[in-house]
Amino acid sequence: PAGEPPGALVIVDPQGEVVWYHDNELGAGDARMTEDGTLFNLYAPFGFEEVDLLGQPVHAWVWGDLDSVRPPGTTVVDSPDHDLVSFHHEVAPQPGGDILAFSRYQLDLSDQEQEAICPDDPADFGIREDLLMEFTREGEVLHEWSLSDIVDPAEVPGRELCAVDFEDYRDWAHGNGAVLDEANNRVIVSGRHIDLLFAFRYEDDADGPSGELLWSIGPEGIGTLPLDGEPSYGLHAPELTADGSILVFDNGNDRPGTPEPYSRAVRYVVDDSAPDPADWTARQTWEFRTEDLDGDGGPLYADFLGDADEQPNGNVLIGFGGIGQEEPPARGRIIEVVPTGSAGGDIVFDLTLPDSWTSYRSERLPSLYAGPRWVTS
Repeated sequence: PAGEPPGALVIVDPQGEVVWYHDNELGAGDARMTEDGTLFNLYAPFGFEEVDLLGQPVHAWVWGDLDSVRPPGTTVVDSPDHDLVSFHHEVAPQPGGDILAFSRYQLDLSDQEQEAICPDDPADFGIREDLLMEFTREGEVLHEWSLSDIVDPAEVPGRELCAVDFEDYRDWAHGNGAVLDEANNRVIVSGRHIDLLFAFRYEDDADGPSGELLWSIGPEGIGTLPLDGEPSYGLHAPELTADGSILVFDNGNDRPGTPEPYSRAVRYVVDDSAPDPADWTARQTWEFRTEDLDGDGGPLYADFLGDADEQPNGNVLIGFGGIGQEEPPARGRIIEVVPTGSAGGDIVFDLTLPDSWTSYRSERLPSLYAGPRWVTS
């Protein structure tokens, strides 16, 4: 709303009452609490910060050279191979202390590459390329992977790359979530504009190099697994759960064959145990969707933003983050369900945010001072 900061971390109690907040003049993105009780918070495009519960800065990480806009006491993260232009969407501190985050650079394309990707497009364009980076708290880059090196834009141009003719650099994959699964030597990524959930090899091993595509789940693309179920469209925020399944928020943008759009939380199980990748499969084992609250009987549809997290007790916290972008004012709705039954589960917590307040992601905190709390950004 007018006069309000563009973003904030907000913590509410089980009754939906605000008990803590932290304004961010640069906007608030991905946020999560560390084991030490501090909060990581993305403030795109410059980087991300760690603050304590008094809102005092602990540290910050930025791309590029320091200037007056960036906060003091920062660590510069510099790609050895690319000129970064932002951090965005995902900032994930790992158990060992390293950090996994999405950054971005501008990828120029030759005339031949442009023609292969978008035939007969007369414009001269490049790609706003997503670069997934792993680095230490001191800013030392351990790994970096360009998504176009993993998935070929000419094979999977997606919904946006060839539909925009006024941008010099076009938002192709729009990577928005990544999970480092060291136990299985893979990284799992969601690409919103290419409708793809995919995994690539984390470290070099006997089967191939780091960055090689292992499998994907989506309506199209190399390495696409046979799927018993429905793929996700415009998806967000994959999560690897305790039993090895993968939770995803499926926004449902441009979902084919549906008279009314809907969003859902969905769980996939990937069987990649067979020696031959041609025998690998995926199946959908659960989904949750519900009706909207506006009384028209239509399905709940969040056309942007969203998240789904498994809780320690097995419940799933679902953030329908951005409802009504096409018909503002947009709002967010946060629902917790017990994921059983044919309808997807019983709702045990339901919070609708005020008009013009959307939620990037939501996390349930085990404690803050006393008792359970939820955090949304």
